[in-house]
Parts: sequence; C-alpha cells; structure tokens
Amino acid sequence: ESADESSSRKLLEEVQRTFVNLDEARGRCFDPRSLVEASHCLKLEFDVWQQNDASEFAMKLLDRLEISLKKWSPSHFKYLAHTFGMKQTKQKICKECGLKTNREEAMMNIDCQIR
Repeated sequence: ESADESSSRKLLEEVQRTFVNLDEARGRCFDPRSLVEASHCLKLEFDVWQQNDASEFAMKLLDRLEISLKKWSPSHFKYLAHTFGMKQTKQKICKECGLKTNREEAMMNIDCQIR
C-alpha cells in the first residue's frame, strides 16, 4: 500500500467514523479533529485548519472517496454517483428537419455564478 493509498483509506475510515457517530449520537458532541487531519490528503488550496472553499472540498473529498471505495469496497463503488450524481442532457433540434439529438453528461456539482 502506497502512502497515497494509505491516506485515502484513512480518510474513508474517518468519514465512516464521523457518520456513525452522528447517526448514533453518542454523547452531546463530536470531535472532528481526526477527520480534519485525515483531510490533508485532499491537497486543498489552504491548510485544512484554515477556511477553504466548500465546493472544492466537496469535490476533492468525493473524488478521493471514489478512489478508496473502488479499491477497498467495490460493491459500494457506485454509491457516490448514485447518491450525489446527476445527469445533464443537452438537446439540439434541427430547425430544418426537426431531428433531435441528445447528449448526456454525468455531473457531481453545478456551478452557479452569483453576481
């Protein structure tokens, strides 16, 4: 197991531990420091202890979890795309003959420009 694989596995384990603790509500609080430390492998723009872009964090986290699930839990590999994924369909209609062509694109997020 390479260092990159090891850090990916650790991140997957910490995400699982976090959600188990949140689901079972053990105690009144949860200490996320081990999850934050495991997030170093995401190589975010700023240190994990600093504020980062939420969209960047989500995309890098989902990408890393996808890699981990593919290797260590192939039966759950499709879970991320099924839960967080969406498809965008672009349709072209010919003005002359009315022929419709569709192109589907898998997506994990939608970028919205706020002005």
